[in-house]
Amino acid sequence: MLSIAVPASLKPLIVSRLPDAVVIGCEETEQGAIAQLPKDIDLGRFDVIAYGPGVTTESAAVLEQVLGCDHPLILDADGLNLLADLGVERLQRRSTLTVLTPHTGEFQRLFPRIT
Repeated sequence: MLSIAVPASLKPLIVSRLPDAVVIGCEETEQGAIAQLPKDIDLGRFDVIAYGPGVTTESAAVLEQVLGCDHPLILDADGLNLLADLGVERLQRRSTLTVLTPHTGEFQRLFPRIT
């Protein structure tokens, strides 16, 4: 089963395109990005969390929340860009599997001393 968190204004569109998914409408920033996950959401109920595509770099608070979750995490796109801003060493606090999927530019932002 797929659950997907989206800005509240996009929920009707996503529900119409993905009728089998559980769509979670989230509070938005002024620019329409996810500002925060609903307070009643339990990230522990998910087997894996994928974070990044389409979230924009305005969602740092959400990344902080998913980094604190004790379940496998896949980070891509703006999730990686935000992680580069926070510091990749943040991953050392995680005790579960974390998969990074950077392209060359994202890798360079994450690991500037290696490149």
